[in-house]
Amino acid sequence: MTRRRKWAVGALAMTVTIAVAAPVWAGTRPRVGASAAGSQVAGYGLSALASGVRYQLNSPGLLPVGDPAEGNIFGVDLPFARSNVTGGPVMGVVSSPMYPGDTASHLGTAFATFDSRAAGFPNYPVVAEANYPPAPGFGQDAVFNEPAIPGIGAGSARSHASADGATAGADVTSLTLPTDQPVIDVASSRATNVVTLKDDLVTSSAESHIGAVTIAGIITIDDVTGAATAASDGVAAKPAARLEIGKVSVAGQPAYIDGDGIHLVGQEPIGNGVAPGVESLLQKTLATDGITIRTVSPHTTVNAGQATADAGALVITLERTVPALGVPGFPSISGVPVPLGTPDLPLHIEIALGRARVAANATGVPTDTFEPSGTDVPFSDVSGLSQVADLSPVGAGATATGALSPSVPVASPPLQATVSGSARPRGSPIPIAWLLAGIAASIVLCGPLLGYARWQLLEGRTR
Repeated sequence: MTRRRKWAVGALAMTVTIAVAAPVWAGTRPRVGASAAGSQVAGYGLSALASGVRYQLNSPGLLPVGDPAEGNIFGVDLPFARSNVTGGPVMGVVSSPMYPGDTASHLGTAFATFDSRAAGFPNYPVVAEANYPPAPGFGQDAVFNEPAIPGIGAGSARSHASADGATAGADVTSLTLPTDQPVIDVASSRATNVVTLKDDLVTSSAESHIGAVTIAGIITIDDVTGAATAASDGVAAKPAARLEIGKVSVAGQPAYIDGDGIHLVGQEPIGNGVAPGVESLLQKTLATDGITIRTVSPHTTVNAGQATADAGALVITLERTVPALGVPGFPSISGVPVPLGTPDLPLHIEIALGRARVAANATGVPTDTFEPSGTDVPFSDVSGLSQVADLSPVGAGATATGALSPSVPVASPPLQATVSGSARPRGSPIPIAWLLAGIAASIVLCGPLLGYARWQLLEGRTR
């Protein structure tokens, strides 16, 4: 037999084998979907920030710092929790019962950087700061406990950072703002963060809770809670946010707060002139102290694997004026007096309760997942969507209806932003019985041909 004939017989045997086995292989292999239904997170960036009470003091035109139009002078969060996480992971976690901002908190490091003689100048001590990987002076866990100080009750803070996530929390037992002429009293305040990292899902959440609040001695709010969370699997993300306001009353009369201000609820007055009298007292008090109260609605955005959530806040503003300081002038050129002193200085104080905001941005490597026939649209098909949602505050103190409802304490459900359908591949199970049957059929059908090829290529050559 010629060499060409022997190769032809071998090629024929291979062709028959493939022809018999191909239908079996094709029938047992699931159909790959148009887009992957699951993914592995390849890169990510997460942030979470919670602030029970944010105190911001502005005086336009007073100091050449910050935004000249706003005149930022001073800002502090009481309490404060923040977590920043990037791929690696690399984490920076900060919590404090009273946090004046990053610049003020790291003045010692800044001074030492520019002048070695200031190496002994300390950083802000009222803070618990944790890093991952650990850095000199900053481990994976940090705790701070502080005794009571004037205007602020006892406070504590704790931070933790590890390869699979981060947590931060801070508490203040009581708070009075401003401390010179108290207008706002807060019974307690708490701020927390939780960031979790998994192979197929990253989640960031923040929550702040404020206990009973009293404003100008006549307005009371049972509590305020702000919560925000965002999750991403690298293909799609989902945010959620909530601002919850407890019962509101003005001199014992039910009220509610919305984006336009605080409102008494129309109801039958108890005695002649009670409701009109309370309304007059409310307006007079607000005007005298320059107080306005309103809500900022929760807000969420989502675009493919990126999402943000902001719980909004209950915002109280105080308008004050520092009287001019006059100094008698003194003679100058041609006897013209030169007045010394300062003009009236406007002060704008903004106090935000229940701040919580998060961001989750992840990119994914699609896995080889399969889409079974007859199912709903795969979750990954939302990739590329861009949505913006403005939500309404909830709770008894957010609407007129809630203000008149019975005062029954109800535990708020945990805020969730779960990305479903991305944790596991989807597909039909492999039909093992048919696969084995196909292999056996291939052997039976191709056995004689393979035996003939063996005789031709090996045994036949010796004859």
